[in-house]
Amino acid sequence: MNVFDYTFFIIYRFYRKKEKKLGPLGRAITYLSFLQFLLIYSGVFFLELILPSRLSPIDFLRSLNNVTYFFAVGLYVILDIFNQFRFRRKGKLQSILLKYSYLKSNRYVKAWHFLVLSFFLLILPPVLLGLFQ
Repeated sequence: MNVFDYTFFIIYRFYRKKEKKLGPLGRAITYLSFLQFLLIYSGVFFLELILPSRLSPIDFLRSLNNVTYFFAVGLYVILDIFNQFRFRRKGKLQSILLKYSYLKSNRYVKAWHFLVLSFFLLILPPVLLGLFQ
């Protein structure tokens, strides 16, 4: 099971129920891209904890000054474009719906879990970094 495909399926199913006209496919893809960006963001903080100070990724990003913001936005845009092409291919949505519609875990995994996950991925890494350094 591909974790990102299953996450996309859960989010798409949520948006399909709530929004008939506003395009649940695009919203699900964008939210998945945001979750992937937050995973990378959390990974940078994790690397900050385990790497020695001379290899610090956060110090490297700070040395770039204002370019860091463009780097972060560019990374998100690249993730979103990749996911847009990936999930809008002909037949991809139908194959995901067929593959994941009948899983037993669908009863337990809800869309709000990913909302809570994104909150923790955004808030928890800087807090943990502040506690451990």
